[in-house]
Amino acid sequence: MEWSRRLAWLVGVVAAAGLLACGDPYVTNVGEDVLDSPTGDQLRWLLEVINERKDAPSTAEIEAHFTARLLKSFSAERMSTALDRWGYSHRTLTIEGIQPRRGAQSVFPGDARLGPVRVSLDIDPESGLIDHLFIKPYANRSLPEIFRAMEAMAPRVHLVLAELDDGLCLPLASFHGDERLSIASTSKLYLLLALVDAILEGELSWDTPLAIREEWKSGPATRFSEATSGTGFAVKELAEALIRNSDNTVNDHLVRVLGRRRIEEAVRASGHREPELNVPYMTSQEFFALRRLDSAGVDRYLALDASEREAYLDRVRDGVEGPSGGSPLVVGLEQLRGRIGIFASAHDLCALYATILQRADEDREAAQVLDVLSSPRRASESRFTRRPVWEYIGGKGGSTYGVHSNTWLLRRSDDRWFLVVVGYNGHNFDRIHVQHMFPAIEMRLIDLLDNVE
Repeated sequence: MEWSRRLAWLVGVVAAAGLLACGDPYVTNVGEDVLDSPTGDQLRWLLEVINERKDAPSTAEIEAHFTARLLKSFSAERMSTALDRWGYSHRTLTIEGIQPRRGAQSVFPGDARLGPVRVSLDIDPESGLIDHLFIKPYANRSLPEIFRAMEAMAPRVHLVLAELDDGLCLPLASFHGDERLSIASTSKLYLLLALVDAILEGELSWDTPLAIREEWKSGPATRFSEATSGTGFAVKELAEALIRNSDNTVNDHLVRVLGRRRIEEAVRASGHREPELNVPYMTSQEFFALRRLDSAGVDRYLALDASEREAYLDRVRDGVEGPSGGSPLVVGLEQLRGRIGIFASAHDLCALYATILQRADEDREAAQVLDVLSSPRRASESRFTRRPVWEYIGGKGGSTYGVHSNTWLLRRSDDRWFLVVVGYNGHNFDRIHVQHMFPAIEMRLIDLLDNVE
């Protein structure tokens, strides 16, 4: 099939059929058949609570609107608190339509104080009570509108939607896809690839125990950083903590065990187009040390060649040299300028995932990397996407000073693999607004991939 046909879904705004405007002040483009149903009754109550109440609803009121099944897993007290917080963060929440129904679930795109959202409601058919409620950022926009929004929000952005097949990244859409940004903890994916290669070469296995060493610990505090020196953990357990929890102590232990050279080779092997940007590959401990440099110290570090930088980092690691006198802001700005940190373009990250998937396809032992990359938390976050469509949801993201990087690895029910890569460095609006908008965009991009032929 021609690429032009496969990409036709990318250029238009989603059309809503059979929707009617109504007189409710918080609802437009929702048909009277919905508004006159138990779904409409519960939606109106929800909007009234969020938009007009000064106080949280009582537990008795919560119990009058939610099923006992839901409140068994999420208590009435917690639900009351959640609705009160939603009122603070989302007021005024307006509904701007309804998406095609899936069983008992009704999904309403809307807008709120921090930006676009999506409200997902399941109504129990017998009692008419709410059996599921989800309010999450969601940008119900076309791709051209998403591109414009991203460009308005941050000075440097990148985005790629792609299919992954036979070791290849096949872009479906790209926006500044070659823009190399600081990627924060998304860089741990390169460490994961190096780990897989070490397993394939027989140097390690997923069951190999690695001992915690005091001098390799890093912040923030986790069960690994607080473990007694000498405590052993299986490689797979460490890898899961690396990806799912972005554990810096695990990161630094794996960097030390594997060595910089192997990780730098993994960056090259992944298809990164400027791998020299990430030489020497830093531990988190070393990066935190560099954050103590003043402006003059940053200039001196950047004037060093790769081997001199590595020697400097070794001295920092060994306590021979200790940067001081600076502010994290100084190195944070250099990170945004593309000079200190770990960097990749959206296309680089897409090639990395294609390489990881190829390793998994070719070897049963390597295939366990998909367990590591899978994420129950991500599956929960995307609950309001078309979950029957997506049989696998995983990925890795990261954030730090002015940096957001996120990737979503998805396998559709037809066994095809897709990838979403989104990132920005710096922001033009207030941080809270930008932090709301990018997850909203990511959820929309996942849904757009439903329709790729």
